[in-house]
Amino acid sequence: MGGSIGIPLRGGGGEGGLFLGGGGGGRSSGWQKEGGRQRKSGTNGRVIPQNLQALAPMDSMEKKKKNYNRALSIECEFWRQKAGIRWIKEGDANTAFFHALVRQRRNSNFISPIKRDDGGWFETEHEIKASAVKFYSDLFSSNRQRVPVPDLPFEVPKIARSENEMMKGIPSEEEVWTVVFGLDIDSAPGPDGFGAGFYQSCWGIIKDDLVLAVQDFFKGMQQPRGWTRSLLILVPKTEGASHWREFRPISLCNVSSKIISKILTNRINRLLPNLISPWQAGFVPGRGIVDNILLAQEMMGELDRRLADPNVILKLDMEKAYDRVDWSFLLFMLRQFGFEEGVVDLLFRTFSNSWFSVLVNGERSGLFKSSQGVRQGDPLSPAFFLFVAEFLGRGIQQLFEAKKSRYFATAGPNVPYLAFADDTIIFTRCSHDALTAVQDLLRLYQAYSGQVVNISKSSFASSSRLLESRRGIVRAILGFKEQQPPLIYLGIPLGRGRVTSAIFDGLLSRMWQRLFHWSSKMLSMGGKIILIHHVLGSIPLYWLQALQPPGAVLVVMGRLCNAFLWDNPDSRRIHWAAWEKVCYPVEEGGLGFCSFESLGQAFACKLWWKLRANESSWSNFMHCKYVKGVHPGLVSIQRPSPVWRRLLQVRKVAEENIRWCLGEGLVDFWQDRWCTDVSLAQLVSGHSHSHLLVGELFMDTGWDAQRLRQLLPGAMVEKVLALRVFPGMRDRMIWAASQSGEFSITSAWEQLRGKRNISMVDSLRGRPLASRCSCCGSTTETIDHLLVTGPVAATVWRCFADRFGIVTQGRGVQARLASWFFSRSYVSAFIQLLGRGGRLRRKDFQGDADCEWATFGRGNRWQDMPRTVTWAMPPRYSVKLNTDASVTEGLAAGGGLVRTSDGDLVFAFYKEFGECDVLMAEALALLEGLRLCHDRHIMNFVAEVDSSVLVSLVSSCGPARWPLVNTLRHIQWLSGQMGVSVALIYQEANTVADALACLRPQQDGVFIVRAELPRKARSALQLDRLSVPSIRLGRARH
Repeated sequence: MGGSIGIPLRGGGGEGGLFLGGGGGGRSSGWQKEGGRQRKSGTNGRVIPQNLQALAPMDSMEKKKKNYNRALSIECEFWRQKAGIRWIKEGDANTAFFHALVRQRRNSNFISPIKRDDGGWFETEHEIKASAVKFYSDLFSSNRQRVPVPDLPFEVPKIARSENEMMKGIPSEEEVWTVVFGLDIDSAPGPDGFGAGFYQSCWGIIKDDLVLAVQDFFKGMQQPRGWTRSLLILVPKTEGASHWREFRPISLCNVSSKIISKILTNRINRLLPNLISPWQAGFVPGRGIVDNILLAQEMMGELDRRLADPNVILKLDMEKAYDRVDWSFLLFMLRQFGFEEGVVDLLFRTFSNSWFSVLVNGERSGLFKSSQGVRQGDPLSPAFFLFVAEFLGRGIQQLFEAKKSRYFATAGPNVPYLAFADDTIIFTRCSHDALTAVQDLLRLYQAYSGQVVNISKSSFASSSRLLESRRGIVRAILGFKEQQPPLIYLGIPLGRGRVTSAIFDGLLSRMWQRLFHWSSKMLSMGGKIILIHHVLGSIPLYWLQALQPPGAVLVVMGRLCNAFLWDNPDSRRIHWAAWEKVCYPVEEGGLGFCSFESLGQAFACKLWWKLRANESSWSNFMHCKYVKGVHPGLVSIQRPSPVWRRLLQVRKVAEENIRWCLGEGLVDFWQDRWCTDVSLAQLVSGHSHSHLLVGELFMDTGWDAQRLRQLLPGAMVEKVLALRVFPGMRDRMIWAASQSGEFSITSAWEQLRGKRNISMVDSLRGRPLASRCSCCGSTTETIDHLLVTGPVAATVWRCFADRFGIVTQGRGVQARLASWFFSRSYVSAFIQLLGRGGRLRRKDFQGDADCEWATFGRGNRWQDMPRTVTWAMPPRYSVKLNTDASVTEGLAAGGGLVRTSDGDLVFAFYKEFGECDVLMAEALALLEGLRLCHDRHIMNFVAEVDSSVLVSLVSSCGPARWPLVNTLRHIQWLSGQMGVSVALIYQEANTVADALACLRPQQDGVFIVRAELPRKARSALQLDRLSVPSIRLGRARH
């Protein structure tokens, strides 16, 4: 968008307003964070003239300011979207940096003269557009002779009938809503101009028509051309691209068409893990690109094996893989996987009516219909390509299984190939038989699918000892060129032996280009910090997941970031802190960066977590090659690979944070932490600690207590007896350092990084760190000092105390807040006056919605509205369980009761649990109630608790923190066995269980008759029988 943007601003009373615009490429230099503040916003001085304040009333002036700020925010948002920056945050926006990036993107995407096949050039704009339309219309047209596909020479899995029904089911409004609001609001719109933001903002208006249109498609209607039209955006693959083959055509699809594709994608993704080979990691849920890289690295280490037929790695390059997919072959493969004709027709209609226009230098050209290929940019296209590529993948497996000598020789299991979508490498042997078989399969695959192997870009890697005559065999049969290590696979260089610094030259070059790009010189200090966070979160992280850089590389990476942070664009300045000093959280005096060393170790912890989970092809390979049935924590390797050496560096820390929630009991009894925070091998000495599974000590009737007492002390036996094994359920790993129980890089980094003691006296060149008060610079910064006793806080309190008669007592925060509360009547009148005078505006309190000042200033639009709630009796001939818990001075107890449909007592209980938090106590109380019901053979009922978190955890069956997860699993198992559903009840309606939970001190026991209950519980029970309501306060608008 060249030139300027003119936005007329109209004031009240029909007056001519301001005009935002101007030539000369003027641009804003600041983003209006606070709506009413006047700030300079352009090099041409676009500010509200001061003399207008004398010509217009205050309210008219305020309206003009609001209109001005609104128009300016629209312009800022426009340039932010044009710049296409996803890492930017509030603070650096609509600056010269934005405008420079827009110009840079426009220049890099500008298509200059294109080279013709005969060596000439298309130079004029008309010739370039015409040649683009011709090239891509030919590319998307099927003009080759189709080869009929015979029956597959191998078997593929087939989907079930229920899965076919799921695929063609009519989507509900909720499913459409989930897809619409899952789209990126900043994604580019299609040819119709309506982006995802429009569909989300106007959902209440368009939802009925949109849902009906989507449902009509699933009922058999074709998508109209207006929906299926796409714009081909030509993205250059290399700098200075001069031929149409060097551009990647990305389809900008309409959001309306994307919604249908996304619904089908979400459904088909549930099937892919069971249909696609384990060696294909691209776009399959649960599989990652890093697994392929790690496994390829292990295979590279096996290249130099001494063999009669040496190992060889073939790297394939497919030319325009998505664009050459043959539709008939795709439909054939879908039918082979068991998709019914109705589902095949549904999927076919998503791409069979695709129309394209080519966007050349900002202008649309041509309109043509495709007859082959799938659109890059359509959410469903990756899944379609996976079904096509399965022919090649399973064909390779079938070739190698037919003759084992074709397999790549390795110390681990056989790995025939690895693929991430169309990026494929084949592991085989350098023999005439193996290479000829591979070549025949590639020819067959190309003839059937329409794919083309780019011989000039395909390559092979071989042993350093391979004779030149053997290399000649590969070139003669396949025509591939040889690539010397490192082999670049999925953007990561893979070498043999130790990881050297030279491998990371590409990473350092990319970081330097990104940080020291000319446009980055226009950033402020805040913008630099955000950009470093973005660079740390994107470029090196991908490498750190797969490779461990040497120490010298980590030092250079830190120096690059530190130089960018402190230096000027044209001169070197004082580095006020070394990179190691700023790599701390802000609370500890840092800038929130992560050091590369601790980040690499955190990713190594993630690899150890994946190794222990053993749910990927890489972890299975490592278990077969290194672990071999031994506990991973005890494995010792003489000559480990670089990946295994990296794992050994974090093995101790990772194992200390891994806990096990028992399922079927395939957990090491001595080495794994399944009962306590320390392994039993560390707690119990004098035993051989031979390999023993937990499930071996759990019989059909329960634990083998006699054998447990032979192995463990009495106190430990009691801990074990409190747990149980759940046959039919998988053991689950829990990450103890995470509150959710799931592994996260952040929690691992917190465990590995060196924490700074923020209370220690420390300064750097006379500048106070986070442990010092920034006001006085001489006292450790505490809450009391910051809010009460500090010089600034003391002055504020003294001023208010003298003016409004506040009696300040005590020195702590709580004492001062109490003083404020008891003097509130004086202060509230003053604040209300400020609010009426417009001195307390909402913009001043963004982020402080619960602040007293803000409440008085804008008026409280919410108030507590009372409502009645009652305990609902269960259906006739059924019962209901209610439980609750309480924690007093760290000691927890729980209680509950079971009642009939008439409200009569079946039994009640009270039990103390010792030291635990509230959520754990609630779970233990529910578990105790279920156990008592199970012992009394009470089945098929509803259990009610007043903890919404507990209900969510029980119903989701997901992970939770340890040891709460053990209790949750027991609850879920008992609920399944007994036919129990857990529901939420308001606390005010759960008064009987609450009274039972608060009996402390009381001996654990069960109450059978009503007369045994305490007086408070007995009274609440009678009120529930009479359906007497309780009062619950809920928030509602005035």
